[in-house]
Amino acid sequence: MIRGNRAYQIFLVATLLSFIGSTIHVVAASWLILQLTGAAYSVPLLLLFSAVPGVLLAPIVGSVVDRFDSRRLLVGVDVVSAAAVFSIPLISAAHLLAPWHLYVVESVLAVCGQFYGSASRVFVRRLASDKDLLRANATTTLVYQIGIAVGALVGGLVVAASGPQTGLVVNGASFLISAIGMMVIRRTRRQQEVAASTAAPSSPPGTWAGFARTIRLITSSSRIWQLTLLYVGLQAMHRLLSSLLAPFVSSTGNGAGTQGGLQMVYSLGSIVAGTLIPTIWKRFGSVPILICGAIGVPALAVAFSVARVQTGSLLLYGLLGLAVSAWIYHLTAAQLLVPDDQQGTYFATTGSLVSLAGIAVFGASTLLLHVVTPATAYRIGAVALLVSAVPMVLALRRRSAPEPTDQEPGGATSDSDPDQEDHPGGSGSRHPVRNNAA
Repeated sequence: MIRGNRAYQIFLVATLLSFIGSTIHVVAASWLILQLTGAAYSVPLLLLFSAVPGVLLAPIVGSVVDRFDSRRLLVGVDVVSAAAVFSIPLISAAHLLAPWHLYVVESVLAVCGQFYGSASRVFVRRLASDKDLLRANATTTLVYQIGIAVGALVGGLVVAASGPQTGLVVNGASFLISAIGMMVIRRTRRQQEVAASTAAPSSPPGTWAGFARTIRLITSSSRIWQLTLLYVGLQAMHRLLSSLLAPFVSSTGNGAGTQGGLQMVYSLGSIVAGTLIPTIWKRFGSVPILICGAIGVPALAVAFSVARVQTGSLLLYGLLGLAVSAWIYHLTAAQLLVPDDQQGTYFATTGSLVSLAGIAVFGASTLLLHVVTPATAYRIGAVALLVSAVPMVLALRRRSAPEPTDQEPGGATSDSDPDQEDHPGGSGSRHPVRNNAA
């Protein structure tokens, strides 16, 4: 798919640059808020502001993404994000910067992130056939993680050498370059076919009708619901690790360079997972992937929380990145069960669920850091992750996961394929829109 698809190649390059900049921003913003407030709890509080918009805007985001061209939405989101990020160095240059400025900018970036996350997944879905979707998602995630790995390393070095403001400027520039890249992409034949089949969505932007319809879709299919629950659970685990990392590293006497190094190895672990997951699914089925996510992540988090920031902790954090990436399978399996004209709303809905989980995680982290040290908070959080994995494993044992055939996920299946259950589209069909579009 990559070699013969120029649109996808440009998308991957734009995504790589954008994620390099965004990861530099995470490092820079974490240390900037620490400098402004001197309080460890300010980092999860900053992340809390980034989670709230996802809950409030899900119906609007999903309806807009389903109705309008995803490429143009991605361009617009990058431009708005660049303007928001550049505002911080400008305000700082005027000696007016206060913590609330960062909170506002993070909220704006969170709104943009909701549109970007849904639009980018719809963009990839409309480029890839069912047969190619898992590999496309894995490749896209691989590029995400390469960007995060490079950004974490560069961000730590830039912030340590030149300060947080320089990191923010680099992020703003990366958004603009990404926007330019997306502007030169033209629609592929498959995108035109899918656009034609989804040209008349049943609900206009800004209404709750499409959102309610997608909620019914998720809850009416036990398989979609289980996959969504597991996906949201892993995303919540990822957010807990992220919210406590900077305070934890700071409490050990280390700086932004160490944080960047840990984030880099985390991304390297995710890169390895992105290359292995399609092969593992084809050879061994979905159960090893699901168990790796549900049990491996909290177990590794417990181990990391009691390790010192040295070689062992780097290895553990890299393995954490590998285990968390099991969400790639959950996302792909759910995508294949959702009609094309509901893809945007589905991703906005799952984004809302992830944001709700993020609010709970960041709120708990903020409260914990008021009364205990960051290291203790990390250990409490890690134990909580391990306990929360138990119902996920029970759900895994109850569900009937499809096992691989000679086809990639989304390819032709036999009449006895357990994946053909209570999803829209009728007996023997995933759904009418997908079959017509592909």
